[in-house]
Amino acid sequence: MKFLADDDRLGIVITPAEGRHMYRFQLVIDGHVVGDAEPCIVGSAMKGLGSLKAPGDPRLSLALSDPAALVRLVTAIGERDVESGDEPDDADVDLHDSTVLSLAESLDSWLLLGFAYDGRVVFLASQYREGGARGEVITAVIEPLAYGSLLEASRAYWAGLEAATRSGRPPRPDAPSAPGEPAAYVAGTVMSTRRARRWNRRERERAARQLMSRAFIEIRALAYGTLGKEGPAGALERIALLAGACHNLPGVIGRRPPAPGEADPFVGPWRNPREHDWMARVLKSASLDTSWLDAAPRTPPVVAPAERPRLARGGIRLPRSLREYTSADTATLRALVSDALEASPPPQARQAYLRSLLAHAAPEGRHLLRAIRPGERPALASGGLTEFRCLMRMNDQAVIVFRPRLRSEALTVIPRRLWPARQLWLTASTPRRHERDDYLWTRHHRTAQPDCPLCQSPPAG
Repeated sequence: MKFLADDDRLGIVITPAEGRHMYRFQLVIDGHVVGDAEPCIVGSAMKGLGSLKAPGDPRLSLALSDPAALVRLVTAIGERDVESGDEPDDADVDLHDSTVLSLAESLDSWLLLGFAYDGRVVFLASQYREGGARGEVITAVIEPLAYGSLLEASRAYWAGLEAATRSGRPPRPDAPSAPGEPAAYVAGTVMSTRRARRWNRRERERAARQLMSRAFIEIRALAYGTLGKEGPAGALERIALLAGACHNLPGVIGRRPPAPGEADPFVGPWRNPREHDWMARVLKSASLDTSWLDAAPRTPPVVAPAERPRLARGGIRLPRSLREYTSADTATLRALVSDALEASPPPQARQAYLRSLLAHAAPEGRHLLRAIRPGERPALASGGLTEFRCLMRMNDQAVIVFRPRLRSEALTVIPRRLWPARQLWLTASTPRRHERDDYLWTRHHRTAQPDCPLCQSPPAG
């Protein structure tokens, strides 16, 4: 079985061979297969790949700028005491021992370096040639989260084969029975050789309690450890990490698991590389399977806001008031928002964001406004402003949900310009889950059009 990262530059090949617990073990680095087909035991190899070190030596920057120079440096350190009799200093010894990997017999004809540097995982390989010469240096650089997924999938596959060997059961159908061209697996498509099972309600509550309990203990220890000390920046950064990983978890207790496609409070922190390592360690100690978290999308799919009643469960209700909605053209909406900004100015960054968003509104578009209904979401009111729900049409004809804070009398100062039948349709429609709002539209727009002139210099006012 061949396990590959998304860009095919790094991979692991594990193929069952003749003999109990024997496998063909190879690596794929920069698209090249590293290692021979000699059968070996891969337990130490899997352990070595899972315990890469992060030396922090500044000379490791050569791995990104001049990989061949780093290979020559590490090789010279290893040969220095043999050729000259001089022992290298401690920094050189640490550099050599923390980067050179000795994983399996099938890699004996290769010099293999593997380590973590600058927030990434780096592999370098060079084949030994006759006469002491070395081949071309090949390099693969991968993000830690992608590397962890790749390693987890290959380790799960190998552990399944080992369990089948010990129990005397035949290997699973996805396991090749003899050496040959292995099947391909791309990390990120699926995260293990078996289907991931989502946690039930009891497992979700246990995971949330474990994470919050561990976070509280660590925060308390960090708080006491910094008393009377200067420079608590490191402790504050760690506390911020723990808070970011757990800030949505109290909502898990006592609630049903979200349906597929709904936002999940575990997924966002799990996809954050800094919070992922801590969460993985805590959940592993609780014996919870996290494979479904690896396969979950970071954000749920978004839908267009409802502009008419929907024939769905709980979708239609009696109209509250035919005078709820007001129709405003783009110039009027901009004037209302500008007036609110003058009445209660938010931070400069928020003002710039609102002006940029309004600059992207359809010039001839009609936008629908109504006040936030009780219980729909907390209304933010300050400085005489009230939060409104706006169905806003953008210049790409997309309809999004925008929640501006306007003067409370905004609905009374502009004509409605809506037919009674249209008002009836709007008041009978309910908000949908995961509606596409201004934040999601802006994020997608900036990704699709990074050089948009309206984003670079939105009109003032």
